[in-house]
Amino acid sequence: MAEPTRTPWNSLNARLEAPGGLQLTLFTELGEPTEHEPTEPTEHEPTEHAE
Repeated sequence: MAEPTRTPWNSLNARLEAPGGLQLTLFTELGEPTEHEPTEPTEHEPTEHAE
């Protein structure tokens, strides 16, 4: 159904369609992001603004 997608909380999700119209979402945790893998803040994580 969709290509694997990295989420803002650093997991990898993939949507699959199985026989009978069954839809599955598989995910794996990728661990803590490194400084080379920035994540985007979600609506639950406040962003820091320079003053």
